[in-house]
Amino acid sequence: MSISTIFMYSMSTKTDGSSTHYQKPKVSGVPPEPRYYHTSVLVGSRIIVFGGKGKSKVFRDLHALDPVTMTWYQGPEGGGAPCARYGHTSNIVNNTKMYVFGGSNGTQFFNDLYILDLESTSWTKPEISGPAPLPRMNHSSIVVGPNMLVFGGFRYDDTTYK
Repeated sequence: MSISTIFMYSMSTKTDGSSTHYQKPKVSGVPPEPRYYHTSVLVGSRIIVFGGKGKSKVFRDLHALDPVTMTWYQGPEGGGAPCARYGHTSNIVNNTKMYVFGGSNGTQFFNDLYILDLESTSWTKPEISGPAPLPRMNHSSIVVGPNMLVFGGFRYDDTTYK
C-alpha cells in the first residue's frame, strides 16, 4: 500500500522534559498521489519530490512542500522532463539545480542524467562523454565538489526481459 501522509519527527526535547516525538501536522494544498521509491531533496526552504511508483503507475511529476507553512505545490510537467521512473537518485547542486540519475520504469533500467534548473523549472539532458555507468536503480549518489559519485544499485541482466 502506497502512503502519502506526512509525519514530523521532533528531535528536540520539549520544555516539560519529555523526549522526542512524532506529530502529524495539518497540511494544505494538493499533495502528490501516494508513492514509494521517489526522491526528496531540500532546496532552500522547499522540499522537492520527484517521480516514484504508485499502486498502478509510475510517476514523472514534480511537487514541492513548504515545511514552514506545510503547503504542497505542484510543479510543471513539461517538455524535456525525464520519463516516469522510480528508484532513481536526486542531488542538489549549488542550490540552483537538481540532478536526477538512473532508476527504472518497471521494464527498463536507466543510466541517464537529467538536470532541473530550479529557477526556470526547465529540464535538460546534458551530453556526457566517457564510459557510462551501467543502467541501475536503488543506487546512491552524492555530489562532492564538482563531481557526482554513483554507487551500487540493482539491475537485471539483458536477457531477463526478453
